[in-house]
Amino acid sequence: MMGFLYAIGGYNGNNEDLNSMEMFDIKTKQWTRKANMPSKRFWFSSVSFMGKIYVCGGEGNSDRKSCETYDPQTNKWTPIASMNDERIEFKMVAFEDNLYALGGYIRNKGNSDSVEIYVHYSDKWFYSTSLSQKMREFGV
Repeated sequence: MMGFLYAIGGYNGNNEDLNSMEMFDIKTKQWTRKANMPSKRFWFSSVSFMGKIYVCGGEGNSDRKSCETYDPQTNKWTPIASMNDERIEFKMVAFEDNLYALGGYIRNKGNSDSVEIYVHYSDKWFYSTSLSQKMREFGV
């Protein structure tokens, strides 16, 4: 995935949630359409991890807990285990062998301080130590 940028999903401002994905090649300076995500979503989080792109949560026609991964070698999306909480406007980061979903807005709970860890070899999400305060739309 080195040398490429990916633009994934979002909202186009015309009442259309998107599931499209485009790849920008830094060398050729060209955009190329790639396989669409199975779910249209915006306000989600994505991260590059172990040679794949992981997308979780968000609004749209997807379940706010749902996650899927994109493999650039096969140009295919695959669902993975859903998070425990329905998150939007949260952050996801990769650290060592795990993914972390941090804070965000959780339906029927509001702003959140919760943290979940995705363990890829077991395809499961687990709760971890909470943030020190409730946060959404923040940087990591």
